[in-house]
Amino acid sequence: MDPTIKLAHTFPPGPRLGGDVHYDLDESGQTTVRDFNLFYVTAHELGHSLGLTHSSDIGALMFPSYTWYTEDFVLNQEDINRIQALYGPSLNPIQPTGATTPHPCDGDLTFDAITTFRGEVIFFKGRFYIRVNRFIPEAELNLIGILWPNLPGKLDAAYEVSMIDQVRYFKGNKVWAVREQSVLRGFPRDIHSFFGFPSDVTHIDAAVCEEEIGKTYFFVDHMYWRYDENTRSMDPGYPRLITEDFPGIGDKVDDVFQKGDKISISFTNQFNTDLTSE
Repeated sequence: MDPTIKLAHTFPPGPRLGGDVHYDLDESGQTTVRDFNLFYVTAHELGHSLGLTHSSDIGALMFPSYTWYTEDFVLNQEDINRIQALYGPSLNPIQPTGATTPHPCDGDLTFDAITTFRGEVIFFKGRFYIRVNRFIPEAELNLIGILWPNLPGKLDAAYEVSMIDQVRYFKGNKVWAVREQSVLRGFPRDIHSFFGFPSDVTHIDAAVCEEEIGKTYFFVDHMYWRYDENTRSMDPGYPRLITEDFPGIGDKVDDVFQKGDKISISFTNQFNTDLTSE
């Protein structure tokens, strides 16, 4: 793990103490911002017990710096490949597969969610985010837990409400409201009580706030809702069909975000820009 934080250490494979793991009992096993999760630390140290060295893949369990544990954690394919290189492939006819770390330059990469954040555009994929800033030549790839340790991985949607300095993140029927790096008190909340969605809406595919008029558009399957951020209520007459008010993009929206005066809508990994509703 990170050499500046002695959570635990492990003896490499060998006789006597070989493979033993030693813990710093002063550290807590709780999953919070300040504490460290015993599951993640143990899994990393057991990797060392089995002979694995540190990995340069930021998404790998064997990456040298501690990363916050998420409930939907799965082993990275990098870790699987390296342990099989030492001990051979699984005898199971169905070979294990793990998560892969996305590459910002991958032209076939699809995203779980996209939002703006204080002038930047952030793309989400699994446990990762890719941050694009016009002042920085290379996109930043990192784990969601580094910036927002209380958010889940594999988000469904996200959007920024810049007039109140919030970004809202969605997974399933839950919403997290975040300011800077902190989830606001009382969140996550269900989308039914917070926004007024009917009970049969179980997820949000995409969302964007049109800042000039204070309206947020929520895309769910082949329908969309319009929400008034000022009155904190759904506009009457919704939901409406996506194909009727947004012609040319099909009946399913994957992601949407507003940058400047342009609203970009992603459908099957393609983008249409400058789209407006009625």
